[in-house]
Amino acid sequence: MKTLTLDKKEIRDYFFEIKEFCDKIEDDKNYSSKYWMHNKHSLLNKLFLQKDMELTTLIYDWDKLVCVSGIEKSDFDDKVAVAAKRTYISKSHRGKGIFSKYLLPEQIEWAEKNGYLTVIIAINKPDVLRLVERIMKKSLLGLKAPDALYQFKEYSKKLIIKDTEQTVFYLNINGRKRWNVPKNIKVV
Repeated sequence: MKTLTLDKKEIRDYFFEIKEFCDKIEDDKNYSSKYWMHNKHSLLNKLFLQKDMELTTLIYDWDKLVCVSGIEKSDFDDKVAVAAKRTYISKSHRGKGIFSKYLLPEQIEWAEKNGYLTVIIAINKPDVLRLVERIMKKSLLGLKAPDALYQFKEYSKKLIIKDTEQTVFYLNINGRKRWNVPKNIKVV
């Protein structure tokens, strides 16, 4: 696997490649290239119109793009980076450790270098949450350490982030001992 990390300026050169990757995705409106200009939640819109992502991670299997993901500064705490934003892994490459072996280490390293104190992963899709919890449970039982993911801790309550209930996993970095949920975030 080859990992490529791109900032807001560099990502422009990869528009057609990422759009072609998204053209193959039909099962999720947040990743599909259909109507992306009018869907503010879509991967392409966030990357190329809103330019929310501070960094975009592209992962290749040889020369084939198999994963796209972003990391952005949270809008509730300027010392918190939100990792794994709009992550999509091609179906043929799921379950191969791309998320925890390649994607997360790149994004955590970037957050550390840029002075963030906490990295969070916010999940609002039940199927993705079940997958992450299953992986975390295996690592707690000592069955399989999923590399970077096992460092994260699940916050004990659900949080409302951008008007959506989220399960949050967090990792303190750069010497931060404890992350406190900001007062402007509703705890459920």
